[in-house]
Amino acid sequence: MVIIVMHTAMRHDLHLSMVKAAIQEFLLIFLFVTNVFSFISIVYNRFSVIGL
Repeated sequence: MVIIVMHTAMRHDLHLSMVKAAIQEFLLIFLFVTNVFSFISIVYNRFSVIGL
């Protein structure tokens, strides 16, 4: 009985850690995408100023 409870608790912790890892990965991707977009906008503004 105790082994079953421990096993379910371990599985629950594993699920939580997987969710946390997924959230961290999503945040990293989101930050990377926003940085890339800001970099592209800065480069585009520089080139548009040069073009004008």
